[in-house]
Amino acid sequence: MQRNSIIIICLFLINNFNVYNDLGQDSKENFLVIPKIYLNEKIDLDITLDTGVEIHEISHNKKYPLVLMGHSGIGVNAVFNDLENLFVDDEIFIVTKDIIYKYSILEIYDHIKGNTLEIEPNNTYLYLVTCDKKNLQKQLIFKAKFTKSAKI
Repeated sequence: MQRNSIIIICLFLINNFNVYNDLGQDSKENFLVIPKIYLNEKIDLDITLDTGVEIHEISHNKKYPLVLMGHSGIGVNAVFNDLENLFVDDEIFIVTKDIIYKYSILEIYDHIKGNTLEIEPNNTYLYLVTCDKKNLQKQLIFKAKFTKSAKI
């Protein structure tokens, strides 16, 4: 909760946008924060869904957007359970050791699980991907656009 209050107070525009370089190798330094649904979850750089939020492989290519995946449904690792309560224009933050990145949701849609997800090669987008709890054959996709960043 303390990091959420820092986000609200400290946002100011800076020119350098490179979320990839700023994600620290220690996953304790990287958080996905969505104030509307009280989400404050570490981003796991070890590419595993076992501990929370993972960075999808395509995200390591700096030309592409950051793609974060997390579980919905049953269990302690279902960190994306409340994403279904988000709407267009809701805010998402990536918090690193030194910088906060702010995104605004542009689009929410479903996608058939197992099919290739078309990702636009634009590194100012963020995608959140999770299971659709109402239809287990689909995933929910939340596409957000970078709006500004701030030094902490």
